[in-house]
Amino acid sequence: MTSVYPEGIGTIGNIVAQLIPAIADPATKITLAEWNAGTPIQLSVRNLGVNGEQGTFEDIRLGTVDIFESLGRNRISIDPVQVIFDPQAPTNATDYKVHNLLKTGGTLYLGQRLGLAQATAAAASQICSYLYQVKVGVANEVPIDPSDDGGKFMRQFKLAFQKRWLDVSILAS
Repeated sequence: MTSVYPEGIGTIGNIVAQLIPAIADPATKITLAEWNAGTPIQLSVRNLGVNGEQGTFEDIRLGTVDIFESLGRNRISIDPVQVIFDPQAPTNATDYKVHNLLKTGGTLYLGQRLGLAQATAAAASQICSYLYQVKVGVANEVPIDPSDDGGKFMRQFKLAFQKRWLDVSILAS
């Protein structure tokens, strides 16, 4: 038997996270036009923590001393996203587009294209590894940490998970 040791893909600089306003058929595809209508966020946010945790419960049987595990529900949550903004120009649509988009609230799609340099343009046949439908919550202040040399002003937005799709193809149309 031959052992396989996959090399893996480095994560630094190889993540594109995109807020997409609308997708007609998220379960099967994202068109290139839909992806390109989105707003990249990876250079405007400090964090993007998506967490999944599947519960288990004990499955006890009368005829054995063993306690089995059964799978329960999967809970997906997204940590509040911290977005860079300028408190003296909060509506600057050029530099703070992500902040302004989230500030309007509503329902958006959050797509993550992993394994390609963030400077690589989207193209047909690429894969959106994770696609989430999210509701955007209100803007909250991020406390200023006086020990954070070079700190930036940020606002924090809660993204409430609604639906999820895995490995969705980006297609020409």
